[in-house]
Amino acid sequence: RLTPLLTALAAVRPMSEPAARLFRTTSRSDYLEVNGPLLAQNASPRALQVLGELLADESLDVAQRVSVAHWGLLPARTDPGVAAMCARLVEDRGLSNDVVLAILESLYDYQPRRWFGVRARPPSRPAWTSAPAAARDILRSMGTRMLSRPDLPPELRASIPPTISLEIVGD
Repeated sequence: RLTPLLTALAAVRPMSEPAARLFRTTSRSDYLEVNGPLLAQNASPRALQVLGELLADESLDVAQRVSVAHWGLLPARTDPGVAAMCARLVEDRGLSNDVVLAILESLYDYQPRRWFGVRARPPSRPAWTSAPAAARDILRSMGTRMLSRPDLPPELRASIPPTISLEIVGD
């Protein structure tokens, strides 16, 4: 019964502080994987603040936060606010490496079978051509910085250059 209420609250932009409090509370009581995608889809500053807090909260299960990154960030990856929030998060040295990699994967790669299994409707990725210039600039800059990380898995390392040089470049 709570999911329709959360969905309705997430549809209201900008997100109110009482709604943000409800998302914070319910994310700590079995609704994290429901709330993450709703917050990313809302993409208002307060919603992204809450999403960033949840992704960075080391008291929450790492596997759930990885799932939130894939399910929530992938469909919203061309939103400038989402891209900026992700850029801030991946620079956080205290953030779990698994969560950092999931954020980067969601932005620069696409492995639906590995991330979502054999679901009928995994989230789709928006075309880079739909990204506003502000988002493309953030993603270019972040991708370039992340390539200097020695711990990037080879498949992720290989997915960043084509994304930042071919798909994001140009209007």
